[in-house]
Amino acid sequence: AGQHICAIARLLRIPKIIIHPFASLFSALGMGLADVQLHREYHFQEIITPSQWKEVQTKIEKIFEDLQKKLDKELQVYTNLQKKIFQPYLDLRYQGQATEITIPYRKDKSPIPLFEEYHKRKFGHLHPARPIELVALRLKAIGKNPLPPLPTLSSSHHAPQPCDYTQIFFVDRFQKSPIFLWEHLRAKQKLQGPALILNPHLSIVIEPDFKAEVLENGSLLLTSTQISTPSYAPQKDPIQLEIFSKLFSSIAEQMGQSLQQSAFSTNIKERLDFSCAIFNKKGELIANAAHIPVHLGAMEETVKYLLQTQPHLRPGDTYITNHPFQGGSHLPDITAITPVFHNKKLAFFVANRGHHADIGGIVPGSMPAFSTSLQEEGVLIENFKLIDQGKPRYEALQQLLTQAPYPVRDLNERISDLEAQVSANTKGVHLLQEAVQKYGENILQNYMSYIQEAAEQKVRKLLLTYPNGNYFFEDKMDNGLKISVHIHIKEDEAIIDFSGTSPQDEHSNLNANTAITKAAILYVFRTLLQEDIPLNSGCLRPLQIHIPLGCFLNPTKEVAVVGGNVETSQRICDALLGALQATAASQGTMNNLSFGNKTFGYYETIAGGTGATPRQNGVDAVQSNMTNTRCTDPEIFESRYPARIERIHIRNNSGGQGKYRGGNGIIKRIRFSQSLTVSFLTSRRRIPPYGMQGGESGKAGLNLWIKQKKSKTILQPLPPTCTIEVQPQDAIEIHTPGGGGWQSPPPPPSVEELNQKIEKIPPNSLQNRRKIQKLVHQIRLHIRTNLWQKPTAGLAPNCIQANLIAIPQVYANEFLDYCQQNPRPCPLLEWLPAGEFRPHLFAPLGDIRTDVPLYNVHFHHKNFTAPSILPYWDDSISTFLLGCSFSFERALIQAGILLRHIQEKKNVAMYITNIPTQAAGRFKGNLVVSMRPIPKNQVEAAIDITQKFPFGHGEPIHIGNPKEIGISNLNQVDFGDAVEVQPDEVPVFWACGVSALLAVKNSKIPLYFTHSPGCMFLTDVLPTLE
Repeated sequence: AGQHICAIARLLRIPKIIIHPFASLFSALGMGLADVQLHREYHFQEIITPSQWKEVQTKIEKIFEDLQKKLDKELQVYTNLQKKIFQPYLDLRYQGQATEITIPYRKDKSPIPLFEEYHKRKFGHLHPARPIELVALRLKAIGKNPLPPLPTLSSSHHAPQPCDYTQIFFVDRFQKSPIFLWEHLRAKQKLQGPALILNPHLSIVIEPDFKAEVLENGSLLLTSTQISTPSYAPQKDPIQLEIFSKLFSSIAEQMGQSLQQSAFSTNIKERLDFSCAIFNKKGELIANAAHIPVHLGAMEETVKYLLQTQPHLRPGDTYITNHPFQGGSHLPDITAITPVFHNKKLAFFVANRGHHADIGGIVPGSMPAFSTSLQEEGVLIENFKLIDQGKPRYEALQQLLTQAPYPVRDLNERISDLEAQVSANTKGVHLLQEAVQKYGENILQNYMSYIQEAAEQKVRKLLLTYPNGNYFFEDKMDNGLKISVHIHIKEDEAIIDFSGTSPQDEHSNLNANTAITKAAILYVFRTLLQEDIPLNSGCLRPLQIHIPLGCFLNPTKEVAVVGGNVETSQRICDALLGALQATAASQGTMNNLSFGNKTFGYYETIAGGTGATPRQNGVDAVQSNMTNTRCTDPEIFESRYPARIERIHIRNNSGGQGKYRGGNGIIKRIRFSQSLTVSFLTSRRRIPPYGMQGGESGKAGLNLWIKQKKSKTILQPLPPTCTIEVQPQDAIEIHTPGGGGWQSPPPPPSVEELNQKIEKIPPNSLQNRRKIQKLVHQIRLHIRTNLWQKPTAGLAPNCIQANLIAIPQVYANEFLDYCQQNPRPCPLLEWLPAGEFRPHLFAPLGDIRTDVPLYNVHFHHKNFTAPSILPYWDDSISTFLLGCSFSFERALIQAGILLRHIQEKKNVAMYITNIPTQAAGRFKGNLVVSMRPIPKNQVEAAIDITQKFPFGHGEPIHIGNPKEIGISNLNQVDFGDAVEVQPDEVPVFWACGVSALLAVKNSKIPLYFTHSPGCMFLTDVLPTLE
C-alpha cells in the first residue's frame, strides 16, 4: 500500500497523508493494543410517550444496572485494563416500522427528541401521529488498554542523505529517485519527491508531486503540491460517460434504499414493489435502479404530463399521481415526482413509483378481478400537490383518499408510505444537488444527453443484426383478446405496429394505456442489448411506435386498466420477443393475488418460469419481464396477516421441453384463519406459454380453492380471474405457468435403454457408481413424468429398491416399532421426518411423492391408485423406506439363476401367508411373501446369495410346499402375477415388504400412501463394491 499511497490520495483529492512507522504491522499491532469491547442486548418492547417516560425509565435503569454488572464481571479477565467505560443505547422506531434507530441513552433527557432528530436526519420526515416504540436496550462495555508511549526523535535541520539511487517510472518516463532508510531520518527533516523510503516492514514511494516531512514521533507527513479539483470536459469522454452513468444509477439506488428503509407496508418494504429514477429537465428518463420495468418505462410519460399541466413548479414541491391515462400504470401504483432546481431554474426531476397494498376500490388490495371502471379500482389521484414548497398537505390528502366512492383501507399505512416516497425523492434531490456542486450543471446535462445518445446507438447497432423485413407475432389473452405486432426493420430503424390488436374491452380490466405498451417495448429492446447500460429514453429513438386508437392497448376513454398493467404488459413482452424470435414465452402473467377485509388489504405477485433461449434453459421460479418483486418472507407474512404459507416449491416439469427447456413455475398454498375476500387476477391459465422453434409449450397455470366441508376436503378449480369469499381453514393453491422450450427436444432414452446402459457399467469404482446413479435418476424422471407405470422388477440393476409407506406423523413411532419387531419383512432403510420428501441417504434427488410408478392411496375413506401423491400431500406426512427383494435379483441373475417373472416381463408373485407378524399397537397382520421358482440344483446358491442382502429381506423364509405356510394355490396370487413352477424347480419364498402395506391397511388410520405392490422406489445406493 505504501507504494501506491500517493496515487490513491491524488485520485481521492486528499492533500495530506500521515504514515506511521508500523503502518504495515497495524493489523497485528492494532489487535494487541485495541480496546476490549463487549456488547449485550435486551429486548424490551414498549410504547413510550413523554408522560410515560419516567415510568419506563425506572424499568430500563434496573435492566442496564444488571447488564453492567454482568459485563463488568466479564471484563475482569482482562487484567491490564486502565479504564472501563459503559455506554448504554436504545433501539427505537415508530410502531409498525421495521427499521430501528439506535440512539445513546441519557439519564437526564427523554429519548423522544433525539429519536426524532435522528429520524428526520435519516429519512427526511417524522410520523407525529404514530407512537414511538422502544424495541431493545443495548450496553457496550469498553476496556481501555494502555498504549505504549510514542518515541520522540531528535531533530535535524540538515537535508537527509540518500543511501542509494534507483530509477522509478512515473507517468511517462523513468526518473532518478533517491533511496532513504527510515531509521536514519530525524524529526523536521524534509524531502521532495520522487523518492523511496524503506524500513524492514514497509516501502514508501513518494511521487514527484508530493513532499515529505518527518514528525517528532517518527511518522511521515506527506503533502501534495498539485492536488486540485479535477476538470470535466463538456465533450463526450467514454470513461466519464461510464462514470456518470453509474453516478445517476447510484442516485436512483440510494433513493430506493431510503424508500425501503422508511416505508411501512409489506408491499414496499419487504416485496420491494417500487421503482426510482432520474429524469432530465424535459422529463426524459435518464437512469434508474434495477427495479420494476413496468414502472420505469412508464414514469417518463407521468413526468412529461406534469410538465405540460403544471408550468409553475417550484423548489420544494412534490406531486403525486396514479392516473393511468396520464402516464400512470394502474391505481395502486402512486408516483411521487419532485422537480430539482439549480440557481432557481428547473434542472432535473426525481421520481419514484410505489405499489400500495390498497388504494380503495371494490375489493381489498385494489386488484379486482371484474372491474369495468376506474372508480371500481380505487381512488383516482391526478397531479395532487402533496408538498407545497416544503410544506406538507397531508390533511387535504386524507380527504382525497377517504371521500371517494370506494375509499382506501388502512389510511395510516397509505400516508406513511407516501411520506417514505417523499423522503426518497428528498434523498435524490440532495444527491443531485451535491453532484451539481461537484461537477457543474452543464456537465451533468451534457452527460445526460450523451447517455441517451449511447443507448440510441446501441439499439441501432442491434437492429442492424436483423435482416431487413417484416416480423410478425400474435398472442391471445385467456379471454380471447388478441395482441398483434408487426415489426418492420430497415437498416438501423424499426416501426413497431400493433394493427390488428383487439378493440378496447369495456367488460374487462385488461386494457392498457400507451405508457404501458411503450414501457414493454423499452424493456424488450433494452434487454436484447445484453449490455449494462441504464434503461433510458434513448433506447426508443430508433423506433417508431404505432398503437391504433381504440384498441385495448390504446383505449379512447377511461376504461378499467388494473389488469392491463400487470397482465397485458407481460403478454406484450411475449408478443415482441416472439416476433423477434428472441426467446420462448415466459410465464406471461404476474399471478396477482390479493386478500383482505374492510380494515386491510394484502397484495403480491408470484414467480413462475421463464422461456428458454437459443443458448440456455429458462429459469425456475423467478419474477420475469415486467415485474421484479420479492416474495414476502413467510415469517413476516404469517406474523402480519391471518394466513399461513403451507407449501411453496418448484412445480416440476412445468417448463416446456426442448433442446433448451423452459423454466419451471411454482406451487404455493396459503391457508386462511379468518373469513376474507380473496381475488385472483391471473392469465396463461387457458393458453399456455408458447415454445419457440419447435420447443414445447410450458404448462398453463392453475388456481385452486381448497374448501373444508365438515370432514371433507373439496378441491375447486377457479377461473383465471375471480373473487371468492374464503372461510376459516380454507386454502388457495396457485400453480404458476412454466416457460416455453426452445427447439424440438432430442428423444430421451427409454427406460429400457437406460437399464441396458446400467447393465454395461461395472460398479467397481466410485466414478462408475456415480454414472449408475445419474442413470437411475433419469429412470426416476421417467417415472415422475408418468412415462413408466409398470412394475420395477429388473430396473436399476445393482441398486437397492425400496417399499414405500407414508403415514401421518402422529402414527410414525408406532409404525417404527412395528418395523423393528419385524426386521425380515420390514428392513428399515430410511425414515423421513414429517414433511420431508427427499430421501437424503438413499436418493437425495428423488421425490417420494412422484417417483413411484403407481401408488395406493387411502384418502377420506376411499382407496384408489394414483401416479402421484402430490395433490394429497401435506407437511404432516412421515415416510418410511423399507428394503425390497428386487434388490438381490441382479445378483441371482449374474450367478446364472434365471428369474421367470423378469423373463416374462411380469410382476413378482406375492401371497399372504398364515404366519402372523409381531403386532405393534394398531399395526398388525400376516406375513406376505414373494415367490420365485428356482431350479432344485441352484437353491443352495440362491440361499447363499440372498442372505448377503439383509436390506432385501435376506435368505428365504420357506422352501417347497406352499401349503405349509397357508398358500393353497400358487396360481391364485394376492398381489403381482402368477408364474409357472417347472417340474425341475422348487418354489422359494422370501419375506416381502407388502407385509407392511397390509399392516397399515389393517390399522384403519384415515390417511396413508404406499407403493402399489411391485412398483418400488428406486434408490441410488449400490450395496457393495466388487
